[in-house]
Amino acid sequence: ASRACLPGRDSSLSGGEVDGEVLLIAAKLVLLHSYFASGLVKLRRSGLRWAQGHSMQGFLLMHHLTSGNRLALEIGKRQWLCSTASVAALFFELVASNPLIAC
Repeated sequence: ASRACLPGRDSSLSGGEVDGEVLLIAAKLVLLHSYFASGLVKLRRSGLRWAQGHSMQGFLLMHHLTSGNRLALEIGKRQWLCSTASVAALFFELVASNPLIAC
């Protein structure tokens, strides 16, 4: 196939130029991979225990200590909120980010 027939190629472009649509798709794929890989690493390292909220709680409390953020302290003191946030983070990273980024 000639270079002009390749998807994402404009026959008027020269050399190594790629149109903006191809770059946007590539950026979305990188972002999707980043989210999915993050969720996968969480599950591989600690399994479903990560969803218990202890990691999220530690992160929030450390954030409060380093920044003085009062909301992080209030959420971090509530285990059920930390567990809910952990499950939501895993869901977003593994499932929900796909259609959001694909649009």
